[in-house]
Amino acid sequence: MLRRVSDLFGFDIVARDEETGKLDEAGTITDLYFEEENWTVRYAVVDTGGWLTGRKVLISPASFMPLHWEKKVIPVELTKRQIEDSPDVDLAQTVSQQALADLHAYYGWPAYWAGSVPMGSVHAGAYTAPAAAQE
Repeated sequence: MLRRVSDLFGFDIVARDEETGKLDEAGTITDLYFEEENWTVRYAVVDTGGWLTGRKVLISPASFMPLHWEKKVIPVELTKRQIEDSPDVDLAQTVSQQALADLHAYYGWPAYWAGSVPMGSVHAGAYTAPAAAQE
């Protein structure tokens, strides 16, 4: 089934609370950033709301677990502590390559710009074929 990217706006992101072990709301998707070269969504902008004083963070779809379309919820393979301690990213300006490198190093995500690993989530079904396969 085809879906509009805008359908994800307003979805709640839930992450595991390290103390209780339960999934807990970590924020809401307010925007999506995509790579213009091949139109691949690389990050969800997540507004963390009150628990992090309204801080916005970037979360890669590589962290997404299966989406719950009816409930408008996306569990992530991250803890709330990881999200809380994630590097700051200034979303008011173009996000620098260094900021992205810091983010990927922190979370352990593969660097999609290196071309070694297609970014996206097997869980969410997001896969971009390598450029050679698209030609």
